Amino acid sequence: MTNSVAPPKLSVLLPVYNAQAHLELALTSILNQSFKDFEIIAINDGSTDASGDILDRHAKNDPRLRVFHKTNAGLIQTLNFGLEQCRAQLIARHDADDISELSRFEKQILFLAQNPDHILVASYMRYLIHNRPEGPLVVAPAYHEQIVDHLMSANCIPHGSVMFRKDFVLKVGAYGGKAEALHVEDYDLWTRLALHGKLAIIPEALYFYRDHQENISQSNSELQIRHAAILTKTLVQNSGWFDTCQSLPSYDQRQLDATPPSLSPLLTAEYKLRLLHNLLRTALIMKKQKQWLKMLHRFKLAFFLAPMGFLRWLRG
Repeated sequence: MTNSVAPPKLSVLLPVYNAQAHLELALTSILNQSFKDFEIIAINDGSTDASGDILDRHAKNDPRLRVFHKTNAGLIQTLNFGLEQCRAQLIARHDADDISELSRFEKQILFLAQNPDHILVASYMRYLIHNRPEGPLVVAPAYHEQIVDHLMSANCIPHGSVMFRKDFVLKVGAYGGKAEALHVEDYDLWTRLALHGKLAIIPEALYFYRDHQENISQSNSELQIRHAAILTKTLVQNSGWFDTCQSLPSYDQRQLDATPPSLSPLLTAEYKLRLLHNLLRTALIMKKQKQWLKMLHRFKLAFFLAPMGFLRWLRG
């Protein structure tokens, strides 16, 4: 018999792995959204803690929560499995240890409805401190052209804050399976989506991020630097990207000029990643423009900043 129940307007893609400490708060922030017509696709990726029990308990009380238990396969496979289960054409991402502002879905759905040429919308995010959104505000470019230029040097789109059109994500191959996308699967996806439609970031903190040692971005920072550098190199060598991103914003250039290589051990992994990307990006642009001395200068700075990362990038 055919199921006559209409699909929801929105699917929320929620991968879960050993998130019992913060999962309740994440689910509460989703289930209490001002926009109500959604389903949650929660994939328990082989958790060894009580995450599965927490999901099952909430699913009994709210039929919008659909839980899938599977053996551990890692984030990329889990996300692609979840995409297959989503029934809506709009998909919001959410991480199991973060929190969304209660009007987030409503505002992002309205934006996409009013901007049919956009295929993804994200938002500013703010760090959580003791479960309260009182940490630093992370801002980013708001408009497509600015975002594309920024993506040439670093990922500026908070993964958990995005809402996108499912058809376009499937069209570009979903979350990448290639080795260099590991731990930068979101960055890789944004760069492919940007060639098929517009991206935007709502300049308002609608997503609250928890920074702890279990995060992928914390536990795999060196691998992230290596893979993101390879991705940056690919982007700059892609003529379609290069034609739309000829210049580096002036504040980024001031950052590069003001950072002596001797200070590199004191830089955070995130800041070092951004500097390295900008150096490699501009070096390749200098190469295309045949400005050899400027190219060599940037390669030299990149080597002093992160010798192993730079050598791996050359071999990549």
